Amino acid sequence: MKKDNWVANTNRIKLWLDMEDRGDAGDAITFTIGLGDKSNSEEMLTNYWTAIRNIGSEFDDFPKARVGQNDVLDTQSRANADSVHMNIMNAFATIGEDELILTTVLPHGRTGGVYDSMESFAKVVADKAVRDLVEAYKEERWTGEMNGNVPVVTPRPLNTKKKGGSEEE
Repeated sequence: MKKDNWVANTNRIKLWLDMEDRGDAGDAITFTIGLGDKSNSEEMLTNYWTAIRNIGSEFDDFPKARVGQNDVLDTQSRANADSVHMNIMNAFATIGEDELILTTVLPHGRTGGVYDSMESFAKVVADKAVRDLVEAYKEERWTGEMNGNVPVVTPRPLNTKKKGGSEEE
């Protein structure tokens, strides 16, 4: 595993570990991350990453490594976007009024039904927030900069066209 991938993947794991106490498994993962951080061998990083994935596999919410195309975001921006995701998930976990929200805020029309938990609803919102950050990054409206826990994003310009195609004055 390349060092850049190690850093990106373990940053996501560190955020996940910060969410709640994971017991002995969390301690083992933290220790293994420490070993990898000190390693200069790509082969050893691969071995450590395999161990981390195996230990984390017992948790339903363990972050998955990116597969496929290279990430659009640089390493720090990805870590910041992941942090936003976790913060949104945590914010929804503490809102309360689960029944009210789950009864009145429904999934996309084609999906139908209701969200089965606040966690699934929060994940949808947090995933959308990250997609919006990636889009803002591509459009150069976000550089990855944060102001505390809040991303510094320039909003999209308002659409000033009327339905007929002419511009408002």
